[in-house]
Amino acid sequence: MKTRDRILDAARQLFNREGVTGVSMRDIAGQLEMSVGNLWYHFKTKDLIVAELYQQLMGEMFAQVQQIPPERDSIVSLLESHRLMFAVQYRFKFFYLNLYDVLDQHPAVKELYVQFSQQNREVAKGFLQEYEQSEVFARSLSERERHQLITSGQMLNNTWAIDAELFYAGDPKGKLLHYMQICCQLFYPYLAGKAQKEYDAYFEALENDES
Repeated sequence: MKTRDRILDAARQLFNREGVTGVSMRDIAGQLEMSVGNLWYHFKTKDLIVAELYQQLMGEMFAQVQQIPPERDSIVSLLESHRLMFAVQYRFKFFYLNLYDVLDQHPAVKELYVQFSQQNREVAKGFLQEYEQSEVFARSLSERERHQLITSGQMLNNTWAIDAELFYAGDPKGKLLHYMQICCQLFYPYLAGKAQKEYDAYFEALENDES
């Protein structure tokens, strides 16, 4: 692994454990057993590390969205994409656990976050419309319903990690599945009968795999 990648990986782990504000450049250097000067050679400030980690997060999330097949005739592909995206979010959980502070203290990250959120809303809107047309959804949604569904989904995606840290007392192996089910339940009432059966079978299979 290249030195730059080692730095990013060490910083991500420290941020996940201690929070962004609780970790200094000296802490990151110490984790890697390198001098602060050597760390500065690769990253002049912690802001640059945070910004690059967020770009990694966005890149991995976008890669999962790209894996969703273009055919919108089944809800399973969307659910599987969500499962993989939840795993990515948890690898970078520091961002969600410290969301306001990160955005407030790192303007470059805030700008990227706003751009990514807007793009994600447009992608989600397109998915919903295509699932309506392919009759995965039981009926067409109004513009208001789509807006509320997308907004609720973003809010849950941004905050589930906090709830998991504070309140989840179950088996750690089941944590992602538990919160994925909560988030995905948002669009279950809109699914047609066949899609609901696929949804139920998908989560039943995951639950059996976790047990």
